[in-house]
Amino acid sequence: MQKKILVVIILITAILYISISINDDFGEIYSQNFINYKKEVPNTNLKVYAINDFEMKDELSRKNKRLLFTDNDIEEYDWESHRITFTDEFLSASVNNQNIGDTQKFLHDGGSALLETTGRERFIIMIDDEVIYAGHFKQALVSSFYPLGAVISDINGGIIIDFIGINEPDKDIRNDERIRETLKVKGLLSN
Repeated sequence: MQKKILVVIILITAILYISISINDDFGEIYSQNFINYKKEVPNTNLKVYAINDFEMKDELSRKNKRLLFTDNDIEEYDWESHRITFTDEFLSASVNNQNIGDTQKFLHDGGSALLETTGRERFIIMIDDEVIYAGHFKQALVSSFYPLGAVISDINGGIIIDFIGINEPDKDIRNDERIRETLKVKGLLSN
């Protein structure tokens, strides 16, 4: 009788051990597949913020940013020219939409009338909490500062992000694949 009980206990222990091993392997495979899936799905929250020029120097000061627009405000993004056309809702909500091209404003302030910024501010493009790149706004007509890199200017119905490079024009920071993939997932790319 004791031998039968011992055999039953050994069988039960073996079955439990095999069951736990199979479940652990399945759990590891499942979680690994989930991690791989999460890596393949891009972050889809593109946001553009205005920050003061001096704030680019340290990470903590980036908390003092002002939201300019998100991917929800974009009607269309032309990847070749980096021209952004905004939705009618965004344009109608902009108080300064009618001031685009105001020579007096650009003479003194520069910046973007549509986004209500000055030439002294900078912008950062983020996907979720990661800064993808930073740039400048168009400078005032009387400014002696000539920005290099990405520069936002107002156009009819939106903005354009130009790239001004001197030595390495192939290092265009605007062509980041994370931005392209995010815009593609949202259906905002025109080409």
